[in-house]
Amino acid sequence: EGCWAVDATGDWEVAVENARGPAGGALLRCLRRAEPVWDFALLEPAQCLTVNAGFVAVASGAELQVLSASSGCLVMPPMVLESAPVMLELTPAGHLLALCRDAAVLVWGLAAPEGPEAGGPRSL
Repeated sequence: EGCWAVDATGDWEVAVENARGPAGGALLRCLRRAEPVWDFALLEPAQCLTVNAGFVAVASGAELQVLSASSGCLVMPPMVLESAPVMLELTPAGHLLALCRDAAVLVWGLAAPEGPEAGGPRSL
């Protein structure tokens, strides 16, 4: 069991393979033009992920992690949200949208270091 996503250009794709059994966890793999670039281990199974604008976002439980598509490094510390995301979307402009189980919608401006989106989530 796992999930998969591709960016708007078709160059980047990410896939998660959730572990079976009591150990839990998952392996996130990023590919560029079908060639493996990096792997990232998750402690919990992932329920959704997205890739676009040079970023990869993955949710496991209420934890949200955002990584660089090119390096696999975290671009910010993992965030624990009040409710688990059920859907993630990254726009080509670098806006990350999370629709959460409690119907909250959160938006981050990942690619914009300044402006109203910078500095944290905005609830809609």
